[in-house]
Amino acid sequence: MKRIYKIFATIAVLLCGMSPLLPVRGQSTGLPNSTIPNGMGINIFFTTPQTGEMQMIHDGGFRWVRKDFDWASTETSPGVYNFSAYDPLFTSLGTYGMRALLILDYTNPLYDNNQFPTSPTAVNAFANWARAAVAHFQGKGVMWELWNEPDGSGISADEFANLATTVGAAIKGTYPNELYVGPALAGFDGWGAFNLPWITTTIQDGVLNYWDAITVHPYRQVAPDDPTGDYVVNDYARLSTAISQFKSGVPILAGEFGYSTNWTGFDVNKTAKYVSRFWLTNYSYGIPLQMTFDWADGCTDPYNSGCNFSIVYNGYQNPTQPYLTKPAYQAAQTLNNQLGGYSFSSRLSQGTSNDWVLAFSNGSSTRYAAWDLNGADDAVTIPASANAAVTVTNYTGTWVGHFTAGATGGFYMGLTDEPEYVVVTGAANSPSAPTRLAASPGNTNAILSWTGSSGATYNIYRGTAAGSEATTAIATGISTTSYTNTGLTNGTSYFYKVAAVSASSTSSQSNEASAIPNGIIESTSVALTSSSVSNNNASITATVTYKNMTSSSLTLLNAGIAARDSSNNNKDFGYTGNVTLTPNQTVTISKTRTFTSSDASGAYTVFGAYETSDTVWHNISSPTLNLTVTPTPPSAPTGVGAAPNNAQITVYWAPIVGATTYNVYRGTAAGGESATPIATGITTSAYTNAGLTNGTTYYYKVAEVNAGGTSAMSSEATTTPYTPIVESTALALDKYTVSRNGGTVTGTVTLQNVSGSSITLSNIDIAARDQSNGNRDFGGPGTTTLAPGQTVTVSQIRYFTTSDPTGNWTVFLSYQTTDTVWHTLLPTLGLTVTN
Repeated sequence: MKRIYKIFATIAVLLCGMSPLLPVRGQSTGLPNSTIPNGMGINIFFTTPQTGEMQMIHDGGFRWVRKDFDWASTETSPGVYNFSAYDPLFTSLGTYGMRALLILDYTNPLYDNNQFPTSPTAVNAFANWARAAVAHFQGKGVMWELWNEPDGSGISADEFANLATTVGAAIKGTYPNELYVGPALAGFDGWGAFNLPWITTTIQDGVLNYWDAITVHPYRQVAPDDPTGDYVVNDYARLSTAISQFKSGVPILAGEFGYSTNWTGFDVNKTAKYVSRFWLTNYSYGIPLQMTFDWADGCTDPYNSGCNFSIVYNGYQNPTQPYLTKPAYQAAQTLNNQLGGYSFSSRLSQGTSNDWVLAFSNGSSTRYAAWDLNGADDAVTIPASANAAVTVTNYTGTWVGHFTAGATGGFYMGLTDEPEYVVVTGAANSPSAPTRLAASPGNTNAILSWTGSSGATYNIYRGTAAGSEATTAIATGISTTSYTNTGLTNGTSYFYKVAAVSASSTSSQSNEASAIPNGIIESTSVALTSSSVSNNNASITATVTYKNMTSSSLTLLNAGIAARDSSNNNKDFGYTGNVTLTPNQTVTISKTRTFTSSDASGAYTVFGAYETSDTVWHNISSPTLNLTVTPTPPSAPTGVGAAPNNAQITVYWAPIVGATTYNVYRGTAAGGESATPIATGITTSAYTNAGLTNGTTYYYKVAEVNAGGTSAMSSEATTTPYTPIVESTALALDKYTVSRNGGTVTGTVTLQNVSGSSITLSNIDIAARDQSNGNRDFGGPGTTTLAPGQTVTVSQIRYFTTSDPTGNWTVFLSYQTTDTVWHTLLPTLGLTVTN
């Protein structure tokens, strides 16, 4: 795909003193194996990640990044190379055991007038530069890819093959084990014909003597998995057939693909759903590496489709939450959480090609991903033993539910067009293991508490060393979720586990908890001045009294009140240090804590805690107090805008950290929004309002909703849906490379009014943007009226001068309607401007 928005890192070139890279821990150098998520990757535009950014990419389930490796910025003098700008990237990748696909790409003003290298001097210079790059990063698990979409940039197959084979000989002749691939084929694009002659010519010219795999960009604006439509598997199969005529067993890699929320009919939810199905379909075909486009939005322009492919929103936040996520990020994370460690094994036959049920295996364990193409709620049967327990999770991680397979086996479920992950476990009657077991010490006793299973009783197991619990329970038939083990020896460590028991079976054991009885008790349990508190800088006080029940003095290094939020994060009230208690003496400790917006709302557990002189911490887990932290009342959303389309408007706003949902309100006059929202429960930061009347102006406001209530309405956004104008003959240029020293380029396009009424366009413009997004338009005619079905052909010549910047430009058609709104038509074209 021609990238509408492209970032080229500004790289400071130091001609000496390049520092060596840190070693990559446990790094592999071959193609990734089929185990999820080893073959999952993401396209990025940075070389120095923000704090926490690479961890967030890793935690999303990605193990590869794809990045331009720029010739011009790393060889600024002939034969002098400096790759140090990329070293921070590899330091960060090494920390998380990740790998990079680096694109050997683009021109260099030192050679062939900054055009694609074709002369022997330029080709050899490029090959020498590539070999030097491989030498610098040798053994770091890099996959080197030659160029990006050359077949869509006016580069002939023979010229490209000459460069590819020369580079291949330079790399493989010295470093035969380093991975070398290409050509990032754009002809796979859903906007153009499959360019079989181009890739066939390069293969005939010998590229497969060097390439370890063929890379393609299988973009499309439809579902990837519809066998009656633009089916990506068919495209892979055609390419595989063409390759196999020359060499068998050459892998196909999906180097770049994704969906833009800017495309008609798409939003953040649909892009997440389609890209999830793309990932799963790629796994089913055996694609070893798939690189989603892209990581973070390059800009905030809702009309620029190149800015709206990403899986997180534009704008770094902080080291803990580097970026606000889109549903596609949750989808990637969920795929990894549900299928991590598993590999595709088979597609189950369900009687219709619309129904997808994929099996993934890990040893003897099998999990499933299931969906249909049209959301028709088709029914399928998932393999399961009789009465087996089944858990279903949707593609963004939302828990659908726990279910039970049939008495004779099999789990019957209805499919939607959203992938769902199905995990089949043991017998349904087996209770879940207890969780959050805690043990607190007392005087010759230990008090246990845990989270249990409905309808179960419990067995208690004890030992005097970690992991040494006896197989015979010290107590059985416990019907509550707490137990006091008496008759213990003060100063001795005791370790405990708990199992749940049902009528038919016993669960696995819980986590382990330990306590050292020491004679300190709560003579007055923890008390709070209130059972609830707002996290809007409100304060609450906790008080507890400890007593020494032994016959000798005891010193507590710290004594106070602890607290944990619902995610078990430490939210302690505080402690008093160096407290010495004589026999039977008490101490009362009171601590006040202020809760702020950084404290999550929800249920908190408050309990006593102290540290004895042996530096061991003891939690008084029974009794505990529950504290409810209420959220700060929400604030009104900002950055609200409205983007028109045919009979629909997309309202968007800046996402708010901590928001639960949003409401959207509409009116047909300024300030006239109804008090009743037209949409509620929106979980993303955009909403498409369909079924509108073209030519009518609509007004919108948005409110945030969370547990603290509903915010005031936002500022107002307004726009008017329009009747579409289409390119009946797509925009074309007479050349795609031009010199800025007097060169010219002619752009031609035919527009058609496909509506049932006349449309007046205030301006028609063949627009252009340089690589810094500067306006470099060709121009076009002014007021033009088109009757229904009427066409108009626009042909515009642009003259280039030295004031025009060199580099990769984007050219596209835009027009202005009588309401002064500009509209952009896709696709876009790439134009290279040289000296």
